[in-house]
Amino acid sequence: MSSHGITTSHFAEMLQEGLDRVVFDESGLPGFYDLSLYWNPEKPETVTDSVRQELGLELVNERRPVKVLVIDHFEVPLLK
Repeated sequence: MSSHGITTSHFAEMLQEGLDRVVFDESGLPGFYDLSLYWNPEKPETVTDSVRQELGLELVNERRPVKVLVIDHFEVPLLK
């Protein structure tokens, strides 16, 4: 994964997509960064070590309450 001129919040969003779990940016780092991260997507457990070794950032596994919006019904509107 490589990105240029992104914030740490955007990086957290990118990790979230790759890991299929919620990632919060609590780094407090301002500004924009060019980041490259190499990890095996088939082994998601390797991302924590890769982020620490390659970027110097720490990922911490925690349980937190998260607000979720659920769509429980959908109807296609009739065209007039």
